[in-house]
Amino acid sequence: MHAYSHNHGERVRVILVIAFLSLILVWALHWVLLQTSVSIPWWFGTPSVLGTFAIFQTVFDRSLWKNQLIRHLLSISVPTLQGRWKGKIVSSDSGHSNPIDAYLTIAQTWTQMALSIETSTSISRTRMAAFLPDEPSGLSLVYEYLCEPKPHAMTTMHIHHGTGKLHFSLNQVDLEGSYYTGRDRLTFGSFSFSRI
Repeated sequence: MHAYSHNHGERVRVILVIAFLSLILVWALHWVLLQTSVSIPWWFGTPSVLGTFAIFQTVFDRSLWKNQLIRHLLSISVPTLQGRWKGKIVSSDSGHSNPIDAYLTIAQTWTQMALSIETSTSISRTRMAAFLPDEPSGLSLVYEYLCEPKPHAMTTMHIHHGTGKLHFSLNQVDLEGSYYTGRDRLTFGSFSFSRI
């Protein structure tokens, strides 16, 4: 997976909240230990603020950010798109006339993601991505990808880079977008996906 950017200040806000909670938890644990006269062995040590922060950050990054209550409390707007999607690609390579079946797989944490689009002849994997405001209807995901043809693909199909843009509905059930390729491919097209 690779990092992705998001043009809102929520990441800074969430990191500050996690840091504050880490500080409070370590202070509370220290206070409880002082009040109860519990002695922690020297080799164990009291959890540090940084250690507690690392644990909170890891748990938040992997799962907590998807929780609806936490998303509401922290005003998280990064969409949760992870999962498998099925759709069609329409390419200039076929004169925009023969839709190609495709599967989109999105792996995502709060700070990283990876997209993979697979057809019968190729598989494309993202190298970078960014969520961009798409006024007034929401967000778009813009990404750069590397397409690798499968062994039985036509001989004119080479490994190539391209750029794509996915726009998603507010219900995050449908994705639509477009793409273009560079260099010797020089193709472009559109696609649409629905969550499986």
